[in-house]
Amino acid sequence: MRAVFDQSINEMLKAGEIFELKGECLHHLLNVARIKAGEQIMVLNGNGLEIITQLEKATNKSAFLKVVKINFKEKNTWMDLALCLPKKEAYESILKSSVEMGISNIIQVKSEFSQKIFLSEERTDKIIETALVQSNNPYLPVLQKTIEFETLIEIVSGYDYVFAFSTKIKCDQKKINFGKKNLMLIGPEGGFSESEEKAINVLANVNLLKMDLPIMRAPTAVNVALGYLLGFKDAQG
Repeated sequence: MRAVFDQSINEMLKAGEIFELKGECLHHLLNVARIKAGEQIMVLNGNGLEIITQLEKATNKSAFLKVVKINFKEKNTWMDLALCLPKKEAYESILKSSVEMGISNIIQVKSEFSQKIFLSEERTDKIIETALVQSNNPYLPVLQKTIEFETLIEIVSGYDYVFAFSTKIKCDQKKINFGKKNLMLIGPEGGFSESEEKAINVLANVNLLKMDLPIMRAPTAVNVALGYLLGFKDAQG
């Protein structure tokens, strides 16, 4: 089903009610997706609300949608991501993947070999919102401000489990467990420094995991690692 993002909608809407949709999402619906009157559209607010609507009529400036059904999805906080900043193109790709894979929080980390990148808030919001619409994810992830690697090491104690992929192994990979708060740590494309590796290795709640694969680009590493962990989580029910 086609979807649009409108953060202003809320649970006060009722079935049968007609509301007006404006803004950039309207352009996408009418000129890109070419939605016609009578077709259904899912409207997402990024905070768990899914509103199934039907397009009643549209003009160049607005569309009128009739509420068919209202759903509220409970948030599945299965994983946060701590990302040591890669190059700009890789970073944008990882933002998209994080939304599609249901990441709750993205912690941006400045490590010794991470890249210096700058994207405006408008640009990052656009990337995340587009991925939310494409994946029909009812929740926007929280993109946190960049922190130093040393600060990351301090805050990981608040997680039940931390997963880091390394050349070393510090857990039984056949018995990976998950808690209420889980964090996946992805290093920069240049890898962690020796001192950073040591700081990670001594964490009491860290699971060092190893996959017999060649060195991967950062976006590939994120997708493969999340898929690997999600497979274990789904197997556990």
